[in-house]
Amino acid sequence: MVLRSVLADDYKLTPKLTLNLGLRWDHESPRTEQFNRIGNFDFTGTTTLSNGAVITGGPEYPGVNGLPRGTWVPSYKNFGPRFGFAYNFRHDTVIRGGYGLFYANSWGAGRNNNAMSSTPGFVCSTTSPLSLDGGLTPYATLSSPFPQGFCAPSGSSLGLQTNLGQQMYVLSRKQPLPYMQSWDLSIQRVLPEK
Repeated sequence: MVLRSVLADDYKLTPKLTLNLGLRWDHESPRTEQFNRIGNFDFTGTTTLSNGAVITGGPEYPGVNGLPRGTWVPSYKNFGPRFGFAYNFRHDTVIRGGYGLFYANSWGAGRNNNAMSSTPGFVCSTTSPLSLDGGLTPYATLSSPFPQGFCAPSGSSLGLQTNLGQQMYVLSRKQPLPYMQSWDLSIQRVLPEK
């Protein structure tokens, strides 16, 4: 859910100077998944492997082990100031300028990438070799296309060790919402008549 509030008004300070002042607040609620099957990445968590090696980092799951269900930590501080002015320098010349801070949306250029559907531990591909002896004898047949069965996703049960050693697309829970700053300064002049 996206919430936006804007306060803005024009102020004519003098016959020659007008200011436009405003403030916009942007908030986007983090996405959730009904069964908590979207993963994030914990960059500081540690886990010990069966050989005693300690590793840092791994998947974490919103809605599991007390982690809030949203896929990112929401920010309530996304305030974007707006400022503009128009100064009538002479009867035929006006100087205009402005500045604004703008926040992106997660569904646009903000957080929209492969990580939005990151599901480490909930996706599993079952592969089957064509042959074990160089192509002479088929490994699988039509009556038994997957002789070793299907792989079973681990879900969130392995915690930080999920997809260990594999590539993952994940979204950091603390990723800030992208923003841009824009400013402008122009001089406008009325051209003389013929």
